Amino acid sequence: MLRLPCNRLTQIPADIDLLRALVLLDLSKNEIGGIPPSIKHCRELTSLFLNDNRIEHLPHELFQVTTLQQLQISANLVGAIPVTIGALSELRELLLDGNQIMSLPLELGSLTRVERLALDNNPGNLLPPGFEEKGMAAVMEYFAWNCRYQT
Repeated sequence: MLRLPCNRLTQIPADIDLLRALVLLDLSKNEIGGIPPSIKHCRELTSLFLNDNRIEHLPHELFQVTTLQQLQISANLVGAIPVTIGALSELRELLLDGNQIMSLPLELGSLTRVERLALDNNPGNLLPPGFEEKGMAAVMEYFAWNCRYQT
């Protein structure tokens, strides 16, 4: 477990991959601008908290950490969610609120274990009107249905 919130860190060290047994990484409320590709080697990581940073891009290597159960990237500058997010089959919590996201990939529908999803305060209309009020099951069903039938 490594907790370093509020330390004015500007980057995640590229050698983060040396912490292969790391389970929780909390780097919230720093000034981090990106996630190094070496994060993919943190194969035991279940919780990643990167809220309140300056992250603009989510590298595809992040979605190779298939053990992730909590991914918090609220209040950043993320503009897009890669389709590879569908690989995070263990994900239970996904916080993307307060970013610059205009649309979401339909692959979000394959995340069947998600219990908490935060999308508010993004510039795009990420869900059809009324879906957030219907609850988490309806939201995930919407993405799952579209993921199966979109060609």
